[in-house]
Amino acid sequence: MLLYGGWWLKNESARQQALIDAQRAREGGDFSNVELTGDHPLDEILPTVDRLIEDVTAEIVDYTATLERTELIGDKLVGPQTMAVKVRHESGNNAPNSSPFSVYVRFTSPESLKGREVIWVEGANAGHMIVHEVGLLGFKRHVVKPDSLIAMFGSRYPVTESGVLVLLQKLANIGRKDRSERSKDDVNVEIIDGVSSVGVQCKRFRLIHHEKAHEFDFHIAEVDLDMARKIPVRYAAYGWPGESGEPSLIEEYKYLDVEINVGLSDLDFDPDNPAYEFPD
Repeated sequence: MLLYGGWWLKNESARQQALIDAQRAREGGDFSNVELTGDHPLDEILPTVDRLIEDVTAEIVDYTATLERTELIGDKLVGPQTMAVKVRHESGNNAPNSSPFSVYVRFTSPESLKGREVIWVEGANAGHMIVHEVGLLGFKRHVVKPDSLIAMFGSRYPVTESGVLVLLQKLANIGRKDRSERSKDDVNVEIIDGVSSVGVQCKRFRLIHHEKAHEFDFHIAEVDLDMARKIPVRYAAYGWPGESGEPSLIEEYKYLDVEINVGLSDLDFDPDNPAYEFPD
């Protein structure tokens, strides 16, 4: 059992590290100065993403939502998992009542994860997050690094990369990276109006790669934007077609029941909140 446990931990750690490396490869580098000249398919959508980032930064202080995620973990598609989330954006050091970027998550399904709670506040707890696990590990609070094995078990990304603003920022950088590194003939962009997604009317942006650049590259990525509230409510990425001939889902994230600017306070990101179930 000890040998098997050691083997499993080694392989799980290697899997997580491979995902982190893949993410850095997709998003690494600063491409903010990439010039948009209008002769590349991505030039049509990147200005829209830039404006949404500006609008969300200026207009959305916090929000609550139900997050539904499905992710390819190893060779197994896991999910959907659902969780109640609270997110407060950083307000800036010089703003009145300034607050750091803060995230609270409570799993509501599947049954094996129901009740799991996570809090992360940027700059607090030496950068660690506070976790209330379920089952045998639920007897105490765990204070762990966001990218540690226990924190990322069954997940592709750390909690520090949660939320609609982070998603938009990633899309902007990935798009500019593609704009810089891929020819216009290697990328297709489709913009579809009037798409019903998670119960709201959206504009769908679909990005298609024709050539696989590396092992973890995606073939198709879709973003559904609620243009009325200026937020993404769904993101999905698909790999290259397999034996079935259809693109295979890599990851999908849906934000449902989004409530914006609800007035979250420090108590919403405090494990001692009496509404939460963190052990003492």
